[in-house]
Amino acid sequence: MNATKSNEWYTPQKYVDAARLVMGSIDLDPASCELANRVVKATRFYTEQQNGLMQPWNARSLWLNPPYGHTKGGLSMSHQRAFAEKLLREYYQGTVEQAILLSLGNPNSVWFQPFFEFPLCFYRGHIDFYRPDGTTGTFGFPLAFVYLGSNNAEAFTAAFSRFGRIVRAIDTPRPGMIERELWEVSA
Repeated sequence: MNATKSNEWYTPQKYVDAARLVMGSIDLDPASCELANRVVKATRFYTEQQNGLMQPWNARSLWLNPPYGHTKGGLSMSHQRAFAEKLLREYYQGTVEQAILLSLGNPNSVWFQPFFEFPLCFYRGHIDFYRPDGTTGTFGFPLAFVYLGSNNAEAFTAAFSRFGRIVRAIDTPRPGMIERELWEVSA
């Protein structure tokens, strides 16, 4: 991992192109900057100073590569988790029609679990991200792309299968245990 203290890891062109192929366009990137948007080319983007977590996310198509690291202040929440949770809320509320998220792909993370309801591409290998200083660096943790949307899941599979395995949960949540008092007998 690059030694710089920056949380900025700009996505290489080929992944953004694949996202655009799936969604048709990118209307919003809520965690970006002018330099990153030269590749993403979102119609609108929010910078760190604008704090995309506090802004409206009304969009037909959204690209999201959240900053790495943790939020400042009293909360000890990763940026990945905060942006992922907002994305889910916005999607389920209908303010975001479709989105592609690039984030840490740790299936054991509690915040990541809801994304198994959607097609996921677990990236094979490491991505060489662009850094603010013009260098590239790999982020040494597993990464995943997630497609949220109802119309282009097959297009996501076709475009992203070259980067890794496409998966989706096939299980049905089991009903919870029935609580009984000790020695209680059902009729």
